[in-house]
Amino acid sequence: MAYINNISSGMNRYFSIFIFLVGTLGNILNVLVFSGRHFRKNSCAILFLASSAANLIDIISGLTSQMLSDWTADLTSTDRFLCKLRAFILNATRTVALWLTLLATVDRWLSSSITARLRQISSLKNAHRAIIIILIASTTLYVHILYCYESNLVNASLKCYGITITCRYDHGQIFYVCDHQERASVTTSDSSRKCINY
Repeated sequence: MAYINNISSGMNRYFSIFIFLVGTLGNILNVLVFSGRHFRKNSCAILFLASSAANLIDIISGLTSQMLSDWTADLTSTDRFLCKLRAFILNATRTVALWLTLLATVDRWLSSSITARLRQISSLKNAHRAIIIILIASTTLYVHILYCYESNLVNASLKCYGITITCRYDHGQIFYVCDHQERASVTTSDSSRKCINY
C-alpha cells in the first residue's frame, strides 16, 4: 500500500507542475490573442478573454498551493488568512470562468441565429453586463468561505476546510449547482444549437 501511495504522490507532485505550466501558458496566450485589436469589438471574444483571465487566476491560486503542499510547504494549510483567501479566489474564479464560457457559447448561438431580434442580443454592451453580473454573483455566492473556512483543522479531510458540517454541506451544494450544472448546460446548449440548425 505504501508503494501505491508513493506512486500517487509522485504523480501528483510532477503532473501538477506540468498542468500548471501548460495551463498558465495556454491562458496567457488566450489573453494575448483575445485582447488583440481585431477581437475588441467581438462580444464572444470579450467573454472568452474574461474567462481566460479567470482561468489563469484559478490555476495560479489553486495549483501553486497544491504544488507547495506536495513539497510540504503549503502556507494555506497553516495561515488562516491565506486559507480563506485561496479558497474564496479558487471557487469564485472557477465559477466565473465556467459561466463565461457558457455565455460565450450562448453568444455564438445568438449571433448565428436566423432571427434578427436574437442576433441583436449578441452585443458588446451585453457581454460587459454579463461579465459584471457573473463577477458579482460568484463573489456573493462564495463570500461564506471567508467566514466558514479555517486552517489547521484536525478532524477534516483537508487542513484548510469548512469548520462545521453545515458550512461544508452549504459549500458543496453551491459548488454542485454553480459548477457541475453549468457543464451540463454547455453540452445541452451546444446540442440544442445543432438540432435547431438542422
